[in-house]
Amino acid sequence: MVKHPLEQKITESRNHGGRTIYAVLCILFLVNLSFSQYGTKNLEIAYRTITRGSYQLLELNEDFIIFTKKSAGKTVDTLKMDGKKWKAIAETVETLKLKEFPYLVAPSDRRKHDGTAHAKLKVYFRGQLCESTGFDDGNPPETIKELVELVEELKPN
Repeated sequence: MVKHPLEQKITESRNHGGRTIYAVLCILFLVNLSFSQYGTKNLEIAYRTITRGSYQLLELNEDFIIFTKKSAGKTVDTLKMDGKKWKAIAETVETLKLKEFPYLVAPSDRRKHDGTAHAKLKVYFRGQLCESTGFDDGNPPETIKELVELVEELKPN
C-alpha cells in the first residue's frame, strides 16, 4: 500500500509529537470536510415575534434577510446578507443541540399577559427543522440567547 508523502514522513518520525500533529491534522480535515459537505446552504433561520396588533418575521439564509412587519399595514424588506455576520450565525448554530429546542424553558412569562411580544425561533439545519418553545421577545432561554441576539442585530431600522 502506497502512503501519502506527508503520512510517510510522519510515520517515519520517531517522536510522539509527529503522531500528535498527524492526528490533529486528520481531525481538522474531517471537521472541515463535514462542514463543507453540508455547508451553510442547508441553514435557514426564522425568528418570529407576535403580540396584539403587531407581527414581525425575520427570515435568514446565506444570501438574504427577509423582514416582514405587520401593524397597520404589511411591509417587507429584503436585504443582502453580510458574509461575516452569516458566518458568525452558522458557527453559533453548529454549537447548539437542536434536538433540545422543543424542551427549552423560557426564563420569564411576561408574554402571557401582554407584557411583551411572544417570540419563537426556528432553525432548519442539515435537513432537520427545530422550533423553540415560546419565550418573551428580548429574553430568550440561555441556550439560544447568543443566536437570538445575532439574528436580532439584522433587523432593519
